[in-house]
Amino acid sequence: MGLDSAAGSYSQENVGELVSLLELFCGPGVEGELERAGIFFSHPEQLELMSAFLGAAGEALAAHRIEESEFSSMLAVFRGFERARQVYREQYFPIPDLKAEAVRRFCSARSFEMPELAQANARGLLEFFFRKHVLDAEGLFAPLYERLREQAVREGWAEPPPREEDRGGRRVEALTPAARARRLMGVEGGALDMARLKSRYKVLMKIYHPDLNPQGLRRCQEINAAYALLAAALSAR
Repeated sequence: MGLDSAAGSYSQENVGELVSLLELFCGPGVEGELERAGIFFSHPEQLELMSAFLGAAGEALAAHRIEESEFSSMLAVFRGFERARQVYREQYFPIPDLKAEAVRRFCSARSFEMPELAQANARGLLEFFFRKHVLDAEGLFAPLYERLREQAVREGWAEPPPREEDRGGRRVEALTPAARARRLMGVEGGALDMARLKSRYKVLMKIYHPDLNPQGLRRCQEINAAYALLAAALSAR
């Protein structure tokens, strides 16, 4: 890293380069100072922030009851399922509100020396995760979309999902969404609580997070969706 790096532009995409540059000029303790100030979040802290967002989304899903008459109106207005479900999700689960709640939870559990800056950086980091599709609304809200599709099918605005078949064309008993999520997370056996779910999530993210595994984006998205679904089920208990 040369001196010309000092004139570079830094964001969430290359914040690691900024930390390395500051360590070069200021010494190895600068990363800890940046973390305490709320300027830089280590990888474990990033996972905590992502977990806070997924938990907030899961709780919102658990508490929500489908507004059937309103969704019927949306289906009629937009004359189709895809646009209607998008508008419904945007109305009842606005991503900016979920981000704000996640930032509140994340920052309130820590004592940053520059709390307002820490909040702004946490918001920026969540936005970065969405831009990079590490967090993906399509997967996170799949349980909601499944429930909305059931209504759309009943009202003639959508086709039922294709049945699952094995290679011989025989019908396969479909797992429930929760069972699929538990299998994907590797928590099929035994009782499940938030502590166990969060612990397993951190283990999987150390393997599949795209920052650590360039081939892991798709699995990372699936893990995040499974986490949100299971968090919703735990919140509904």
